[in-house]
Amino acid sequence: MFENTFQVVVPTSRRGLLKQGLSVGLSALVAGCGGGRIGIGGGGEPTPTAPSPTPPSPTPLPPVDPTPPPLTNPQPVPSGAAPVTATVTSNAVGSIGADFVGFSLEKGELVARAFSLSDPNMVTLFTRFGAGIVRIGGSSVDDVIWTPGGQGRISKQISKVDIDNFAPFLQKTGWRVIYGINLAQNTEAAAAEEAAYAAKMLGSSIYCFSLGNEPAAYDISTYPVPTGYAKWNYATFKGRWVSLRKAIMDAVPGATFAGPDATYGSVSNYTVPFANDPDVRPLKLLSQHYYRLNDNDVRTMDALLTTPDPKLQPLLVTVKSAADGLGAPFRITETNSATGGGQAGVSDVYGSALWALDHMFLVAKGGASGLHFHSGGQSNYTPFTTPGSQLTDIRPEFYAMVFFKMAGQGSVVEASFNAASGNISIYSIKTSSGMSVMFVNKEVSQSFKVALQLPVSVSRATVLQLTGPGLTSTMGITIQNAAISVTTGLGTMDAAYSAPVSGQNATVYVPALSAVLVKAS
Repeated sequence: MFENTFQVVVPTSRRGLLKQGLSVGLSALVAGCGGGRIGIGGGGEPTPTAPSPTPPSPTPLPPVDPTPPPLTNPQPVPSGAAPVTATVTSNAVGSIGADFVGFSLEKGELVARAFSLSDPNMVTLFTRFGAGIVRIGGSSVDDVIWTPGGQGRISKQISKVDIDNFAPFLQKTGWRVIYGINLAQNTEAAAAEEAAYAAKMLGSSIYCFSLGNEPAAYDISTYPVPTGYAKWNYATFKGRWVSLRKAIMDAVPGATFAGPDATYGSVSNYTVPFANDPDVRPLKLLSQHYYRLNDNDVRTMDALLTTPDPKLQPLLVTVKSAADGLGAPFRITETNSATGGGQAGVSDVYGSALWALDHMFLVAKGGASGLHFHSGGQSNYTPFTTPGSQLTDIRPEFYAMVFFKMAGQGSVVEASFNAASGNISIYSIKTSSGMSVMFVNKEVSQSFKVALQLPVSVSRATVLQLTGPGLTSTMGITIQNAAISVTTGLGTMDAAYSAPVSGQNATVYVPALSAVLVKAS
């Protein structure tokens, strides 16, 4: 995992009470003879008694300074910060686990790039990111044919050599895989043989299998209609899915499956019927796809950053309801900013990182167990580029994924602004060590001074910032002034800032065009 450990010295106030011990000594000497009187000059006058000493005055206590001690590394104050108030509650609305965020790759990418130990940069990227789940599928999954004796790295073929190269990569990085198998152009025998070999070589690295991809598009594709069916539709897809699954389970007893990997536009025609269909049960995972901007949408930065996303929340409600009825979790197994590889100047710039942070938290709040950003090649939306067989570049979206992981794991709880003006979002996680609060400010020039109220008292709060020069910037993006290298991962960050706290309250600044992560404990 990328190193995000940081030390912050937060001075605490000291109160002392000086205790003064008082000791009073008193002595009297009585000596006498005859009537017990001391005779002086024969007159017998008594000796006067010595007076008691006066107790010393107590040492005064030092005055109490009402001003808290200065912060060791205070957060810089942006100019013109507008005051707003934010509240975090204890009301859990979702959860984030260690494998919540992952990648989705075309099966053709697996064949072409191998994702093997021969690419040390890719090994570093996956390893330092932290163990997760990679989904192998995409539209190419229905074009890749099982060719067991192939030499490997041949377009539209998957051979034993390709799987042999993939296995040590998963073992080295600790990642698991949703392994996709051709449905549209496959036979039961080939599907079973491929699955059996994958299970043998990948072993426990297999999270589950999936069959086909976005089946609603089969009817407009060039895939021939399977024998015994009149056309491609849900019934045809379901029939082939059930038949291929049975063949695989005969070859790999105990194999588990995800499905149907349907598009946003086919949730009612494929996802919901699939979840309600007794013939597909048991299902390990209900899988759904979602892109923020479709082919018919306006594909601009303003459209991407419009919040809240008007399409996502209703989709999540529908899919979660279907998954609950099925008794299985659901994941958004393919997602990104815009369909068709993304939009230049929108999907490949800093603004996409701010969108991605919103997107991940919204999917978590919607009840999903995870999501997978579609990746690979040189597409506009990929978090990393692999134009050849090697990782060559880190894109803005990857910074968002790393920053999201820094927030930690736990229950996602409701958080909101009581008075906010502008395109700024707030999210919070109740972790095992305290509270993580994420602010995402999409405003180009407006910064904010946030009076943050937490559900519990805290003794300290630290702050990290994700920043970029501008919405359309491709360079200069950093996490606490550290960049991500293709060879070594995230560089050494500056020390985390310290924010003033008092009981359940903290004060945090959120600069324009930034994301700010507050960790309070």
